[in-house]
Amino acid sequence: MGSNSVVEQIFHQREDFIIIGLTGRTGSGCSKVAELMGKEEFNIPKPNKCEDLMSNSERKHKIVYKFLDEKWNPFIKISMSNIILSFLFSEKNLNFKSLISNYIGSKEFDEEIKQYNFLKDDYETNVINLKNEKIDNEDKYSDTKEFYLTKLTAFKDRLRKLLGDNYTEFMQDMGNSLRKNGLINSKSKDSKVFCLSQRLNKLIKVLRHINENNKQKDYFVIDAFRNAYEALFFKERYSAFYLFAINTTEKERTNRLLKKKGFSYEKLKEVDEIEYPEKNDYSLLNIQTCIENADIHINNPDNEIPNDFSLLKKRIAKYVSLIMHPGLVTPDKKERCMQIAYTAKFNSGCISRQVGAVVTDKDYSIKSVGWNDVPYGQIPCLLRSIDDLIDNEDQQAYSEYELKDEDFVEYVEMNYSKGSLKARNHSFCFKDLINNMKHNNGKKNSEEDNEKGKFIKNQVYTRSLHAEENAFLQIAKYGGQGVHEGILFTTASPCELCSKKAYQLGISKIIYIDPYPGIAMDHILKSGNNKPELELFSGAIGRAYHQIYEPIMPYKDELKLLKNN
Repeated sequence: MGSNSVVEQIFHQREDFIIIGLTGRTGSGCSKVAELMGKEEFNIPKPNKCEDLMSNSERKHKIVYKFLDEKWNPFIKISMSNIILSFLFSEKNLNFKSLISNYIGSKEFDEEIKQYNFLKDDYETNVINLKNEKIDNEDKYSDTKEFYLTKLTAFKDRLRKLLGDNYTEFMQDMGNSLRKNGLINSKSKDSKVFCLSQRLNKLIKVLRHINENNKQKDYFVIDAFRNAYEALFFKERYSAFYLFAINTTEKERTNRLLKKKGFSYEKLKEVDEIEYPEKNDYSLLNIQTCIENADIHINNPDNEIPNDFSLLKKRIAKYVSLIMHPGLVTPDKKERCMQIAYTAKFNSGCISRQVGAVVTDKDYSIKSVGWNDVPYGQIPCLLRSIDDLIDNEDQQAYSEYELKDEDFVEYVEMNYSKGSLKARNHSFCFKDLINNMKHNNGKKNSEEDNEKGKFIKNQVYTRSLHAEENAFLQIAKYGGQGVHEGILFTTASPCELCSKKAYQLGISKIIYIDPYPGIAMDHILKSGNNKPELELFSGAIGRAYHQIYEPIMPYKDELKLLKNN
């Protein structure tokens, strides 16, 4: 066996099977990334040949360019919206006309009904039923591929024109209903949270079978995950799955939607409220959680030259190459620092959201690490229990107010009871509890409050310090050097309070992940004459950091094997 064959075998699984899921807010560019990745010719931007302008970053791109110029393979694009639409044809006794009429009233749509009936017959006759456990009908493989990738896309375009502004609401309603009970327009509460992912997974198996017969590589890009649990389904099953968060600044995203997509400000606000819901429901869209759970973050900025996607292509090329060949290039200094912030966040005992932060000097030398948590010496919410509070056990974990305030004790006993949580600790959020108590004037929660989680957003009652705040305080606590002109890394964009602290300390740059809308950036950080630079993070973190940067074998050994062939 030749040395080349040995190397090929070692990298075989990495190079032959990749699933990339995309996520991001409306207007971030997920569809554009999927479109680029589906092209036969990716046209990677060529490296800069001017030696005077050659940086290590450009040298890395030169290595990536050489590798991917030879190894590029187009990805098969699968739309999650097509998976949702497919349930229109697989669900028995569905009244398509009645369903659509809910969104357009009495408007006629005879052609769409004819097209639906035609596709319904096609589905029942020629398409593999992906609800079945076995996929064994050889004659239907190619028809199934055409139905899901081509015919459903054309039908989706028809529906988009028919429904107009109501199209987004229609798709969201269907997706939410399917996750709740696996059916469209059903009020059952028989949870089917993975039904869309399961069908998508079976479609991928069909496409892999076709690729195997055609001796093609299995490269898939999913546009786009809007529910974190659907992405989790694939993370748990495939080491070859990576979730890419496509991000852009709030200003750029807003301009795209208002100017290029024709959104109104009202429509933009409506979309934001749906994608970032106040209530965290497993069946709803939740882009914030998807972005938090992403493996690789790609910043997709607007370009001065229209339709020039050079920077976006370079970033895609880098991470596709590293997925195929771990350790091809090393992480940059920003990835290194953000990886530490990302790792630190899991120390947080907050049961709502975990955030990590790192403060460095101007040369990216780390000076402190922080995460959102209670002050040192107090007990994190994750380790406390409402059962212990009611039973007066582990009193050290609770404040004098929680133990002795008569109104608070009465409210807790009135609204909370001990019960089975499938062996989970009965942790609770004090901030939510006290806000709800004050909202209801100490009375028993109404059914509406219990169902909707209706809390006043008063942050003064939070027990935790924010991650950025904690990182700043560590420097003061242990007498570290000043951080004037330093850099703040945070896994979430800083709030108003932490932004003021960063400004006061003279932080020169804030690198963040989640571009959540708010006034902290525009009101606090873009005021005065010492404005810190704001930079949206681009890079790999978490498990992906190790998966793509840890070499499968020492590079010297790999080169030796190739040379000895």
